Amino acid sequence: MEKEKAKKKNKVFATVLVLIITVGAVFGVYKYIHAQHHEETDDAQVEANISPIIPKVSGYVSRVLVNDNQQVKAGDTLVVLDDRDLRLKVLQAEAELENARANVASSGAGYETAQQTALSSSFNTQAAEGNVELARVRLRRAESDFKRFQELAKTNSVTRQQFE
Repeated sequence: MEKEKAKKKNKVFATVLVLIITVGAVFGVYKYIHAQHHEETDDAQVEANISPIIPKVSGYVSRVLVNDNQQVKAGDTLVVLDDRDLRLKVLQAEAELENARANVASSGAGYETAQQTALSSSFNTQAAEGNVELARVRLRRAESDFKRFQELAKTNSVTRQQFE
């Protein structure tokens, strides 16, 4: 009977052992499969390759043309920026260009006017110089007439009224 009790104990022990091993194996397989698809940690750092996207101009994004984790190649358009601000700057630059062209035209007209004024001033100067020369000639003639009348007045060939 002792042998039967020992055999019975061995069967119960073997059954419990097989049951524990089976439960452990099922739990281990479950944890392994779960670990293949999920990341869990209490205190960890995730490492990844980060590729920053740096645009040449700043602006608001109007459309995104890629999805999460989508593979892209060099040259692919990733986002479309809102171009209203840039179009406004272009219009403003064109207006400034037209303003500068108008200023150049105005300066050209002012230059032409200044040239005409300078030419007119030159003619006026020549006329004034001519008037000065005419006044000198008249002065010499008046001096000459005065000397002649003075000589004639000495000889009483002219009246005092004519001399004065």
